[in-house]
Amino acid sequence: EHVGRWSDSLYASVPRAQRINDSEKVTYLPETITKLKKGSRLRVVLLGDSILNDIGNSPFDVLLEREYPNARMEVITEVDGSKGCWHFKDAERFRQSVTRHDPDLLILGGLSENGDVDSIREVVERVQSSLKAEIVLFSPALGKESMYSGAKDVGSEPDGWDLDGYRSALADL
Repeated sequence: EHVGRWSDSLYASVPRAQRINDSEKVTYLPETITKLKKGSRLRVVLLGDSILNDIGNSPFDVLLEREYPNARMEVITEVDGSKGCWHFKDAERFRQSVTRHDPDLLILGGLSENGDVDSIREVVERVQSSLKAEIVLFSPALGKESMYSGAKDVGSEPDGWDLDGYRSALADL
C-alpha cells in the first residue's frame, strides 16, 4: 500500500493519458483481463530496451493489483540496452528472452526499433505462432500527436523517419 500511495502522489503531477474503457480491455486483451479478474497467475514478459527496463522497475504491477485485487502477477524483465526486435528476433535470443518464460502477456517495445517494422512483425508473428501470449506493442514516444489530452508537437522525427508511415505499419500488425 505504501508503494501505491507513493505512485498516486507521483502520477498526480503527470498529464493524464486517455484511459481505455473496460470493453476495450476485454476486446484487446481478453485472456489477460480474465486472469487478472479471476486471480489466476499472469506471467508478463517485458521485452525491449531501457524503456522497458524502466517500466519493469515501475510500480505498474502494484497499480494493476489495486485495480484487480485478486491479481497474481509475475513480471519478468528481458531487456538489452539500445536493442530492439532486430536483436531479439534471433532464434536463440528469442528462446532465451521469451519462449523459456512462456508468458501470458508480452509487452514489447521501447525506442530502439530504428523504424524496423519487419523485425517487429517477425517477433510478433513468432509469438503468435509458438506461444499463447497476448501482446501489447509500445511504439516510440515521438510524434506530432499525443495520447495526452491537448498535447501537440511532443517530439520530432529522427532524420530519415516517416513516423506516420511507421505508425500505420505498426497499426497493421
